Amino acid sequence: AVSARANALPCSRLAVRVAKRVMKSAVARNRIRRCVKEAFRQQRSAFVPADFLVSLIHPYREDTLRAARQELERLLLAATR
Repeated sequence: AVSARANALPCSRLAVRVAKRVMKSAVARNRIRRCVKEAFRQQRSAFVPADFLVSLIHPYREDTLRAARQELERLLLAATR
């Protein structure tokens, strides 16, 4: 799930929340956070200045990180509209 709230800053910011119950391993949680942050960094210029909160509510396996990245980019663009 992605939510966005406008901010008065010249750039967008991101917060990522991954619950321990969704992904048990800290390594896996950190890996998905890095993937989300990188996808956000690559698309940052396309967003209006806003604060984004990304909450992982379904577990992702390593073989679906590419699909998760595409879904995240779609959700981030939809949240800014």
